[in-house]
Amino acid sequence: MKFEFRTAFLLLVAAFSLAAVPPQVVDAQTTETDRHQLGLIDMAYVFKNYQKFNDQTEALQAEIVETDTEMKSRVEAGQKIQAQMKEFSAGSAEYEKLEGDLLTEQAELKKLQLKKQREFMRKEADIYKETYLEVRDAISRYSTYYKYTLILRFDRSGVTSAENPQDIVEGLNQQVLYHRNRDDLTDPILNYLNEHWKRTQQAAAPSSSTTN
Repeated sequence: MKFEFRTAFLLLVAAFSLAAVPPQVVDAQTTETDRHQLGLIDMAYVFKNYQKFNDQTEALQAEIVETDTEMKSRVEAGQKIQAQMKEFSAGSAEYEKLEGDLLTEQAELKKLQLKKQREFMRKEADIYKETYLEVRDAISRYSTYYKYTLILRFDRSGVTSAENPQDIVEGLNQQVLYHRNRDDLTDPILNYLNEHWKRTQQAAAPSSSTTN
């Protein structure tokens, strides 16, 4: 009898608790649960195939090559000084002057190398940072529009295309073991970025009427 009374009392309390919650709150909670949607993106694939990122890295590489040419000319200048030094005996005034010129040239070359190395590292970091922020912004816009609540990074190739042991181990350690194709947002995000970059380039290019 006591058990039946206690059970009835608990059911009454539960019913009162549910009745105390406004219907719209329950509906809102259910709606938010139903809307929960997970998405995935292969960031490495996006970086590799984002045309703007490729254009910027190629431009940086061309700048590095140009600097290498400048470095090479300085090295050749030092080699010429060394060749001239052989024409004079060590300790002579001409030899000591050329030796001082050589030391100056070597110091300037080292200074230029360090300066350019820091400059290129900064530019490369800026390119990666800018690209990352653009990808993240595109993900945010896409997720907001299509109601995605969580986006995770993953490697879409996984173990399938891995060949060397290190890649295989990294594939085995991947957290995403299964996903639906529609959860992979890599292609739509990449297409959006490339299309936006293409329009930007077209808008920046001088029109035929302007050039004529």
